[in-house]
Amino acid sequence: MKIIGKTPFGRATCNRLDLNDERRKEPFIQNARRQWIAAQLHPPNDDPRQ
Repeated sequence: MKIIGKTPFGRATCNRLDLNDERRKEPFIQNARRQWIAAQLHPPNDDPRQ
């Protein structure tokens, strides 16, 4: 799963915070996100997009 910003501001934020682990050899953030999803911790229940 890859996070892609919809706006120039969102894309810059994704890049600056390295939300897709593109600067590391090991995809730590992506692995953690997969585990959070499997444990039903992500996205949070109060996420307005759900």
